[in-house]
Amino acid sequence: MSIQAKFGAFGILALMLFACGSYPGSPADTGMQFLEALQAGDFSGAAELSTDNTAGIVLFLEKMVAARLETREDLEFPIPPPGEEIVLISEQEAGDIVSLRYSSGGRVFALRATEINNKWKIEMPRESW
Repeated sequence: MSIQAKFGAFGILALMLFACGSYPGSPADTGMQFLEALQAGDFSGAAELSTDNTAGIVLFLEKMVAARLETREDLEFPIPPPGEEIVLISEQEAGDIVSLRYSSGGRVFALRATEINNKWKIEMPRESW
């Protein structure tokens, strides 16, 4: 193998690794990971996938869920029911924001994804809670 071919192959491999490492994933995948984390009770994981405002809401939800377990009060939270499948029902791009709608357990969850520092971050608009 010639030296030019070796450098060419190395360059292609390096480009592929760089592209894969910096690609932020899709907004729909990030939204799904966010909802799955909430569904599993992984509030910290959901907060990491969120914008700063939504991370605060998620951490507050964690406290409310814990309080509900103590009081046994019947409250509804914007969290997919345990064991229910989460299905993407729509994805609409408008500029730098992607609106996402998911269905789970007969409920619809509306989210927005925004790319921040090469990563998709999820915002939970008021209509979701």
